Amino acid sequence: KLMLKYALDVKNLDSENIQATVLPGEAKYIDNLWYYVSDKEESDKVIENMFTDHEIVNKNKSIIND
Repeated sequence: KLMLKYALDVKNLDSENIQATVLPGEAKYIDNLWYYVSDKEESDKVIENMFTDHEIVNKNKSIIND
């Protein structure tokens, strides 16, 4: 039932409102496998810009309203 609900929700999405990005990072070869390892600090900035109207002011993730 949950999948049906999501399918119906997706049907009503406007593609103009969809945003996508690649998190900053680099490919790394580890134990005979390739991985994409994101840059934590830079990824946090991208996520903050995409999903909040707030500014992170310290490493404890305290926020203030703009």
